[in-house]
Amino acid sequence: MHYLTTDDEALILALRVEKRWNVDKMILEFPNKQWKRQTSYYLVRKIDQTGSAARLSGSGRPRKNQPRLDRWCHQPVVKSSYNGDTGAMRPYGTKTKESED
Repeated sequence: MHYLTTDDEALILALRVEKRWNVDKMILEFPNKQWKRQTSYYLVRKIDQTGSAARLSGSGRPRKNQPRLDRWCHQPVVKSSYNGDTGAMRPYGTKTKESED
């Protein structure tokens, strides 16, 4: 998709306001610009309604006030030990019978 640059928007604004050209005449006069017809129609409609080609202030996605949170939840890993003799879990830091000697 080909977007209009700010220079293109300024040219279309000047041609529309000063000379009252329509989109078809603009596209025929400037074939090297490769303007899309529907994009040009949209911009001309916007110029006719507001008188400007600029974007309205405040129109768009609102900014977040919070810092961006990470995608993954970082939780501390709970340490535990496996007692191979009995096959049971025991809390980390507790001693086994062999290590009490």
